[in-house]
Amino acid sequence: RGVTPTAAARVLLATATEALGALDAGRRELDRLRTGDTGTLRMATGGTTLRHFMVHPLARFRERHPGITFEYVSATSTGQCLEALRADRADLAFVTIGAAGGELDQRPVVRTPWVLVASALGQVAGVDPDAPVGPAELRSLRAIGMPAHSTSRGQLDEQLAMRGVRLDYTAIVDDPDTAVMLAELSVGQAIVPALWAHDLERHGGLRARPVDGLDPV
Repeated sequence: RGVTPTAAARVLLATATEALGALDAGRRELDRLRTGDTGTLRMATGGTTLRHFMVHPLARFRERHPGITFEYVSATSTGQCLEALRADRADLAFVTIGAAGGELDQRPVVRTPWVLVASALGQVAGVDPDAPVGPAELRSLRAIGMPAHSTSRGQLDEQLAMRGVRLDYTAIVDDPDTAVMLAELSVGQAIVPALWAHDLERHGGLRARPVDGLDPV
């Protein structure tokens, strides 16, 4: 004739039903994480990199993965980006590749040569404004560069030193954008990765000449 649950049984049934429902929801959440349909992507990089090169890729990423929350982790140097990774404040970072240590996986995305960005008004007569410039020709520059602790500045100075060249910096700035702007104002000449000279058409008075003999950054 059937059974009637006791008060204790009714409590147990309600608890078990709730627990099984929570497990089922957890499985569904894990499936979404595995397929990339939910979660948070934390990316560390500099603000100029984000503004110039990441906006459109992020828009496409959002179209493909609308359930993913994007979190920008602000950093002003490669060192800060790597520290954010080590401290688990970021999942990935876009940096200038250097010696990061074996615990981090570094994969090149872009290799870009060095270029000298200078005002077209300051071009030497009879010299092709698009011709490569040799390292020795950089000795007389009023160079605009990055801070001494930056990875790109360290790589540039090291390579030039191997060729007997030491730059005389007339201005130190935090990002290549500012260096290019100061070159446009004839404060000096900027030596930057070519990636940062991608929009010189906006700066009608500037020309970029490749620097010979240096490894891409």
